Amino acid sequence: AEATDVTIDDADAELAGHWDGGFPMLDRRNRTPDVSFGPGIRYSKSPDPERVRESATFRPALKRAGLYRVCLGFRPAPDLARNAVVTIRHSGKTERVQVNQREERSLLPLVSLGDFLFSADGRETITLAPAVPAERVVVDQVRLVWLGP
Repeated sequence: AEATDVTIDDADAELAGHWDGGFPMLDRRNRTPDVSFGPGIRYSKSPDPERVRESATFRPALKRAGLYRVCLGFRPAPDLARNAVVTIRHSGKTERVQVNQREERSLLPLVSLGDFLFSADGRETITLAPAVPAERVVVDQVRLVWLGP
């Protein structure tokens, strides 16, 4: 899987707006554990949510074109967005997927967003943002799982 799958940590995302996190806290008893082994998690925290909209954009560097399952890595929590929006730009198309970040889905902290055809030209993006500016979103990683040509 390491040879074909691509994982992008939140530390490599292009962030717009106000975000907290990014580095592990020293007090591990009061910290949500990371999904990936990168340096912490990111969560949106705008001081003025009506004027500032947060987004985290991931740009996958793919070695080959093909079908990939896109997964969003995060830990659900009751104070997160019910309708986080993930915009996936792939192979000349744009699709939007809504994610309830309050809902626990499985023991694995990766939520499948669907299967998408990607080129290897580096133009594709995966962007997470709240549907409602006042809602808080969280992200630790985006993972693209290779499904085939």
